[in-house]
Amino acid sequence: MVDSRLVEVGFCVKAHGIKGGLILHLENPTDSLLAKGTIVHVFPKNEKSMISSAGSSFEIEKISFGNKVIAYFGGVINRNQVEELLPFRLYLPREIFPKIKSDEFYLVDLIGFSVVDKLTHGVVGIIQKYYDHGAQINIVVSTEEGEIDIPLIDEFILQIDLENQKVIVKKPEYLD
Repeated sequence: MVDSRLVEVGFCVKAHGIKGGLILHLENPTDSLLAKGTIVHVFPKNEKSMISSAGSSFEIEKISFGNKVIAYFGGVINRNQVEELLPFRLYLPREIFPKIKSDEFYLVDLIGFSVVDKLTHGVVGIIQKYYDHGAQINIVVSTEEGEIDIPLIDEFILQIDLENQKVIVKKPEYLD
């Protein structure tokens, strides 16, 4: 089980080369907190990974950003060791994130918030996760009927109430 003080920042499903390289897929590759010397925490993405369910920690020895984010972890020196780790989710401690203003938030902070319809005042569901598909960020809301995606844009997200942990939305027409 993942410690609640850790924030998922990406995942890895592929090795790079034969010398222990990892191709990381990051939530935010353009403004990453990852650098040489950063301690990262990894947890198995599924049962194929040899990482314990309690997770493991590694220090980044080398990282490069470009078309791919390629990292090397301390103690992982060849492709065979990488293959044993794969696939995994990558986490960082919340305390290393930059401080934000009182009216700002990290997307991860919205997980668990109630989503309330502006017109009916009814609870639509609970935010489970978010993702960025390039054009915009979407929040994934768990409802009684399943999951729905709502674009995180002003047209649909009318208010984010951090204090009361709820998001007021105008439901997109395709959800009715």
